Formats: sequence, C-alpha cells, structure tokens
Amino acid sequence: MDTSQPDAFIEMLGIVDRPAAEQQDILLEFQMRVGDQLMERATDEQNAEYRDIINDNREVIQRWLDQHAPDYRESEAFMLAQQQAAMEEDDIWPEKIYASMAWITVTFPDYQEIVAQVAEQYRQELQNQ
Repeated sequence: MDTSQPDAFIEMLGIVDRPAAEQQDILLEFQMRVGDQLMERATDEQNAEYRDIINDNREVIQRWLDQHAPDYRESEAFMLAQQQAAMEEDDIWPEKIYASMAWITVTFPDYQEIVAQVAEQYRQELQNQ
C-alpha cells in the first residue's frame, strides 16, 4: 500500500480527531490488513516473487521491471521513488521502492477497490469501539 499520502487514509478511516500516535498505529494496522488481503489472493509464485522484491533481490527486481515496466525510469512514480530512497538512512535502491508498488498494481488491477473495501470495514470497526 502506498503510504506516501497518509492524510488521505486518515480521512478515509475517519480518524482525523485521534492523537497522532494512535493514527500511526491505525495506519500500520490498515496497511497490514490490505497486505493480508492481497497476499490471500496471490498465488504461491506471486507471493515468492513479491517477497524477493521487498527483500531487495535485485536480479528479480530488474527482471520484473524489464518485463512489466521497461520505461519505468521515465515515470513520475520512479522519480518519487528516487526522492524517497535519497531520504532514507539505509542504502535503498529506488528500483525496489518502485517495483514493490508497481508489482501490486500490475498483479492486482483492483487494488484500489481492495483498499476501499478494507478501509470501509476497518472504519466501521473503529467507529464501533
């Protein structure tokens, strides 16, 4: 899940008035729930491929990019990934950041619908607390 715009998710989940620390906890839980939904729908092969991407297997990442996004270096999303990588303390390869998000949107064309469904379910839970 792209967490680069957490304010949108804070509004979507109806937690604007909650303390910042609680918002962060809720956002992390939301991210886990979306990830769980996606991984339940993925095949074993897809799960293995995604694990390789997030574990920075550069050979897998480059092969995936070459196959699914050959012009990725020209995309705005990749430029944002480069900026994000530059801000990280660890040496993070921008291709990893880009590929992890691109993989989700290619593998799950209904990704936005899944996010909206999980958000609605979680928002209801939060309101009932």
